[in-house]
Amino acid sequence: MLYYLGNLLLLAILYIFCNQKGICEYSKPIKKTKKKRNNLIITYNIQKFPWSLKTFIAIKKLLNKHSIILLQECFDDTFSLLKSNFPSYYICRDRLKGVNLLGSGLAILSKFPIINYSSYTFKNMNLFTLDRLSQKGFLVCWVKINGQKVCVINTHLQSSDYTRYDVFALLQLEELLQYVKNIKDMCIIGGDFNIDITDIMMQVRKYKALKYNYPIEPTIYINFKTGDSISNYKEGYDKMTFDYFITKKCIVSNTISISNEYSDHNPVSGLLVME
Repeated sequence: MLYYLGNLLLLAILYIFCNQKGICEYSKPIKKTKKKRNNLIITYNIQKFPWSLKTFIAIKKLLNKHSIILLQECFDDTFSLLKSNFPSYYICRDRLKGVNLLGSGLAILSKFPIINYSSYTFKNMNLFTLDRLSQKGFLVCWVKINGQKVCVINTHLQSSDYTRYDVFALLQLEELLQYVKNIKDMCIIGGDFNIDITDIMMQVRKYKALKYNYPIEPTIYINFKTGDSISNYKEGYDKMTFDYFITKKCIVSNTISISNEYSDHNPVSGLLVME
């Protein structure tokens, strides 16, 4: 009885803290480079938990080729770790808030100046999964590119190990797209959507102003019987494209999935083109 009461109390507390505008950590570049900035953008679920022994060494060269970097599951315990590894970037990430044991794991790094930033927690969340321990939502940065304001959003939707997607992921997506609907400037959303691109396009046809920029190759392979996920094909694993960009008044051309064994996801890269 006490177990169930404890769970109900935890759920009530979590509900209270949902949908709050969050506080972000932000830093300017430690070291400025004089190189001409490209418009390459990358999104990558790096599966880097606080207890992980991973370092950025294996993927630093890849990430540094891009002017805008969107990271998910970047659960580092110190903000200084990002600054020391990427000293020439403006960096923004969520600070832990509420009663979550983990933050959102979202970080945005930009060679272009970040002029404003904020974060949001989703109203909708499946509280009966391990995702309830993290801060599910999206991180927003306004970036100035060649004199133009561009809204860059990084997100990580509700996960599902044994089905193609969790219905809560669709509810979270709707929250996010309603937010984007009110943005009049150029906007790009990237991240780990945990919904295959074929499923997501069927669900959000009503948002005609949005474009979908996705790689032909899958970004993750999942065994829905065991719940295991890997970055390269193996028999018994389904091909899924969870990582891509959704854009408004701009596109990400030449969008490709880059084979990499650092995480169970492959990173997705492309060229940001203003319309």
